[in-house]
Amino acid sequence: AIRRRTGRTYVQLYEGFKDSIRRRYAKQMKQVARRGLREGTRITWHGREVHYPKFVPARARTKKTGYEIIYYKDDGDARPGQYRIHLPLAGASKGATSEFVARATERSPVSFTKEGGMLFASVVPHRRIYQRTDLFGLPPGKRAPNGGESYRKQLTFGLRATAPTIAADGTVAFTVNDRGGTTLRIGELRGGRIAKRRVLVPNKGRFDQAFTPSFSPDGKRIAYSVWTAGGFRDIRVVDAETGAI
Repeated sequence: AIRRRTGRTYVQLYEGFKDSIRRRYAKQMKQVARRGLREGTRITWHGREVHYPKFVPARARTKKTGYEIIYYKDDGDARPGQYRIHLPLAGASKGATSEFVARATERSPVSFTKEGGMLFASVVPHRRIYQRTDLFGLPPGKRAPNGGESYRKQLTFGLRATAPTIAADGTVAFTVNDRGGTTLRIGELRGGRIAKRRVLVPNKGRFDQAFTPSFSPDGKRIAYSVWTAGGFRDIRVVDAETGAI
C-alpha cells in the first residue's frame, strides 16, 4: 500500500527519513558550535545506574581541599545508595574512587542541613507487608553503609516521600506519591521528624506529577519539575510559604 501511494518501499522511505534527520540536526549542531562547546570530564566508570549528582557544600565536606560530589549509584554489584567522589581542583582522573555514604534503594537527590547533615530517601518496609519510600537523615560527618546504624534516623513513615530539599531554617520540601499523582509538600524538620506537613501546590489533574524540588539560596522559593495532563513537562518556581507560582 505504501509503495502504491509513494512509489517507494518502507526501506527506501526509512533511508530518506534518516537522511532528513541527519540534515536537520547537523544544522542545529552548527549553531551550537558557533556559540562554543564546553566538554565535560567523565568521572564515573562503573556503568548501569547513576543519578542526581550534587556538589557537597563546604560545611558537609570531608576534606579541606578540592570538591566533593554525592550521587546515587547502583552498578548491579556493590550495594546501591549514595556515594561520594572527591575531585581534585584540576578535575578527576579515570582512577577516581567513590566512598559509600548511605545505603539506599531509592533513586533520589540528597540535601544538606546548615550544620552539614544529609537528607535522603530510601525504600523500607511499612506495616510488614508494604514497601514504601521514606525520608532519612544523617548527622554531620556520619556514614551509614549498612542501613541499620542507630544514628540513621527515619524522618517519615509510610509516606511514599522522596527528593528532599532543606532550607537553612529547617523547612523541608519533598514530593509524595498519592493515588497515582505526585504532589509537592512542605514541612519542618523538628526533633528527628518532619512536622507540620502540608501540600504546598495541589495538583489540578488526577495524574499530575511533581519532581525533584530545590530551595533557592535564601529559602524563599522552590524550583521543581512538573508533568501535567497532555504530556507537558515544565519547570516551576513557587513561593515556599504560599505556593504561589
